[in-house]
Amino acid sequence: MARSVRFGQNFLINKKVAEKIAKNLFPVYGTVLEIGPGDGILTDFLYKYRKESKIIAVEFDQKLCKKIEEKYKFNFEAMNVNILDIKLGDNFPDNSINLISSVPYYISKDIIDWIIFNKNKIKKGILMMQKEFVNKLIEREDSAQSILFRFLFYSKKLFYVNPGSFYPQPKVVSSVFSFRKIIREQKEEVNVREFYVFLKKCFMNRRKILLNNLSDEFNREGAKIVLIKNKINLNVRAEELKLKNFLEIYRSILN
Repeated sequence: MARSVRFGQNFLINKKVAEKIAKNLFPVYGTVLEIGPGDGILTDFLYKYRKESKIIAVEFDQKLCKKIEEKYKFNFEAMNVNILDIKLGDNFPDNSINLISSVPYYISKDIIDWIIFNKNKIKKGILMMQKEFVNKLIEREDSAQSILFRFLFYSKKLFYVNPGSFYPQPKVVSSVFSFRKIIREQKEEVNVREFYVFLKKCFMNRRKILLNNLSDEFNREGAKIVLIKNKINLNVRAEELKLKNFLEIYRSILN
């Protein structure tokens, strides 16, 4: 279990929980992509319930990757690479990828960013992350990442997993949640990277009102006109607004 210390991973050891997570992903159409299979406790159930779907497991640890590669043969592929280095558009022809992972806590934010930037290839997914992180991501709209994730995906909390289901035991409770891509009309879409940059500017300094944050990047009078046009209080802070407000402001600035 040395890898747990080296890579910050807490291995899921509860088979009932692993099966419950896997069952929540199925049925699926398209490729199943598992991030960080570790010892393969979740992979076993993915392989059991996969039917015709191909499973691709991306494992950063070379020894663990070789182990699962030797265990599963039919319609299965193991990749020894850091998932954050993969661009799905370059490596995966399938546009209906079903993602599943027990995500190491320390890369949770990076994984969500990775999902955001690969959203064209990902159809739906099941993730297990730290409870507090999940609450902030899918229940609140007080960060650039949570707002953008809500714009791109429907999400739903499924169940909690206690520390005793892992080795070594973490000090926090984990939360399993599902998400699936929102399909919008072309006119409703935005440039994801540009919108994300805009949102980050809005939250750049939480002590400042939104107008001041926008004024650091845009003409102050222009920013004021945009806020007034969209009936936004000039003294409002970013965390007081909702997704629809940010979309209105962003689209007004573009125009």
